[in-house]
Amino acid sequence: MVPWESEQAKLQAKSVCNDFYNQLIGKIELNDLHKLNLDKLTRENQELKKQINHDEQVKALRIKKSQMKILRYLK
Repeated sequence: MVPWESEQAKLQAKSVCNDFYNQLIGKIELNDLHKLNLDKLTRENQELKKQINHDEQVKALRIKKSQMKILRYLK
């Protein structure tokens, strides 16, 4: 009998294939998790940029209002 035809060899080959498959699935799941985390961080980054932009606009508006008050006072 050829070694790879023995039942034990078949079981070992199946075990190796299953281990490889499980490792591959684990890596795919980890990759998906990394993608989800990256997407979340990207969204958070965009929200922070919007907030910073909004804060800068509010600050600029306050400065402009202050300048207008000063100009009125000087007239």
